[in-house]
Amino acid sequence: FFWFGSETMARRFREITPDLELKVNANSVEGVRAAKRDLGATLIECDVRNLTPEFVGACRELGLRIMVREGQPDVDAFRKTIEAGADLINLDHPGIFIQVQSELRGENNEANN
Repeated sequence: FFWFGSETMARRFREITPDLELKVNANSVEGVRAAKRDLGATLIECDVRNLTPEFVGACRELGLRIMVREGQPDVDAFRKTIEAGADLINLDHPGIFIQVQSELRGENNEANN
């Protein structure tokens, strides 16, 4: 996927390449709708705090994938991300995330301890 810090650049990119995946940051249902409508977003990145049923529902309704960003080793945030069905996660602590994911799947984690 592609991402731009500038909305102007994202708009220009979309004009040139309408079929490539574009990630846009959004923190509200309104932001999700605007990202799809105005920029043709295909992937929404959000903070775990914004991962509400309404937010997820808006993304799914519009055919958008969801990527959560979580830079801290926050077990509760990782659990919420997985349970909400996020498609991707932008993280800095993959070992802890994998442990949470394994626990939620009910996998035996003795080999990792």
